Amino acid sequence: MITMGVGAFLGYQVAKRFIHRYGNYMVILISLSLMTLVGWTDREDRDLRPLEVTTSMNFYAPMEQVWNVVRESGQIDGNDSFLKFIGLPVPRNCVLLPDSQRVCHFDEGSILQEITEENYGKNIELKIIDSFEVREWLEIDSARYRFVQHSDYVEVIRTDLIRSILQPRWYWHWFEEKCVGIEHRYVMSSMKRKVETK
Repeated sequence: MITMGVGAFLGYQVAKRFIHRYGNYMVILISLSLMTLVGWTDREDRDLRPLEVTTSMNFYAPMEQVWNVVRESGQIDGNDSFLKFIGLPVPRNCVLLPDSQRVCHFDEGSILQEITEENYGKNIELKIIDSFEVREWLEIDSARYRFVQHSDYVEVIRTDLIRSILQPRWYWHWFEEKCVGIEHRYVMSSMKRKVETK
């Protein structure tokens, strides 16, 4: 619903400018051309297409504290009004489980992860075992954190691998990347506040 509203607003603004400049017939011709192009690309196969989304953030704290807070996550706090406004899942906490597993709870459900690899101060690799349906067209495949020690801070780099069936990819890729990045920053900002206020 939000996406449709934004699209309608942008379409109105573009149409208003183009109609004034080029007239109704030219705008109709351009619109039909774009619809034909979208329709053609939409006939592509419906296989899930992979997309890697990466976000980095600097933590001004010792590596040990940064490592622990990222690995455990714990309570996730922040201003969630924007996430709710654009319809993104709201994460609440992550809990470490036996057998190298971790579960993250959202308002909408839970995501069960398996820690497949961890090297202190370097990386944590996570595989998604089970997840609530974030969206019917989207799957989350895996996630990883990389840690880079700098002189006075630790750079944490989060990467998610998602798969989507939305077509055309040249259009949806940008939106999906931005939405996943917003989720990353929300979670990582919560982690950052924990270690930098100690």
